[in-house]
Amino acid sequence: MLLDWIFGLCLLLVFPAYQLWDAIRRQRLPRSRISRYWTSIGTMCVLLLLLLAHAWQRGLGPDAFGIRFAMPARERYLLAAAIAVIALWHLAMHGAMRLAQGDPGMAEAIGKMGNNQLLPRTGAEARLFALYLIAVAVGSDLLYRGFLLTTLAPLSGAFLAIMLASLADAMTYGYDKPRDIPGNMALAIVLATAVWLSQSLLWVMLLHLGIGISTTHIAWRSMQGARAA
Repeated sequence: MLLDWIFGLCLLLVFPAYQLWDAIRRQRLPRSRISRYWTSIGTMCVLLLLLLAHAWQRGLGPDAFGIRFAMPARERYLLAAAIAVIALWHLAMHGAMRLAQGDPGMAEAIGKMGNNQLLPRTGAEARLFALYLIAVAVGSDLLYRGFLLTTLAPLSGAFLAIMLASLADAMTYGYDKPRDIPGNMALAIVLATAVWLSQSLLWVMLLHLGIGISTTHIAWRSMQGARAA
């Protein structure tokens, strides 16, 4: 039990603090994107192995973290809804790209997405970034919305647990500069609330990953179009 709490405190305090310090340091000593991707993938793999050890020690199955493969009808509907939302999001992003061709304000918004230094610039970076995106999206859902949220909720209540888990998640992965944290936290709060209300994680994992891939695809196309121009 003590080890479980140490792991939880690491997720809540230690790793967010380290990642924030690293982001501030990186502004003075930039690192290559390839190095950043591999570091994040490696860290996430270590954390997921620790989570697996926790589950094995406590005799917990996937359902303890909100993952049920023998899904009732309600969860199948949620998965279908997640797929529909991803499709609508992708169509909306494509529409925004078309509008950007004649709307300076929209073009500036799309351009800011492409300026994020975490996003890949070359084919080799893009291939590794796909692995990074899968590891971070799936891993953060399991760690922060599967483990940390359910661990904190009985002690702090659902609202505070959602806020704390979302803040820790937003400060740990998926941002380029500290100024990106509020936007990440807003998304994390929405995802954590969806998990808590539905008591199901699988559909949120699909939604998170799908929207991430779609947004990255649009940003990649925006960068390629800007280079061609």
